Amino acid sequence: MSLLGRALAVHPSNPDGWLTRAFGGFASLTGLAVTADGAESVAAVFAAVRILSETVASLPIHLYQHLDEGGKERAITHPLYQVLRFRPNPWQTPFEFWEMLVGHTALRGNG
Repeated sequence: MSLLGRALAVHPSNPDGWLTRAFGGFASLTGLAVTADGAESVAAVFAAVRILSETVASLPIHLYQHLDEGGKERAITHPLYQVLRFRPNPWQTPFEFWEMLVGHTALRGNG
């Protein structure tokens, strides 16, 4: 079997890998599960995700609408504008919300 074919090898106590997949992990060449929490404990991964999520969270958020005659304009009267720009939920600032969303997307593939 080639090295690429063995990339999906899993621990002997979980030969078909269902347990690893059920809890959000991925098999590695060593047979150990790689999870988002485990990856985040590696300094380089943590730093990369932090830089990415903090940078995106610091960008201004604007909501636009298409105009009938072409072009676009800011949709400041749209209900989502206030939510996305000023208060996404009662316990987070917009910066914290976007930082969390980008961090989850980077580590788990879904925000």
